Amino acid sequence: MRDEVAKPPQKLQLDPEDSYLLVGGLGGLGRAISTYMVEHGARNLIYLGRRAGQSDADQAFIGELKSMGVDVITVRGKINELDDVSRAVAEACTPIKGVL
Repeated sequence: MRDEVAKPPQKLQLDPEDSYLLVGGLGGLGRAISTYMVEHGARNLIYLGRRAGQSDADQAFIGELKSMGVDVITVRGKINELDDVSRAVAEACTPIKGVL
């Protein structure tokens, strides 16, 4: 029997040149995930939600992301409406590499 050395897990690296679409994403869990994504390279985030960007809390968080060099786009709409999803995709300035 030979000894095997486990490889360390690969560190997540998101592409700063691409966009990531988050459905909802401005609540507590979404903010934590967004911050994690930014810490790992994401620089273009698009949020699709019924009230995306409307609240003072949303605006404060968006301001925080922008201060970290992130381009943020908010699109008001529903994920189950094709026109809303199409608008969110059309807003992307760079290719969408992931959806959460």
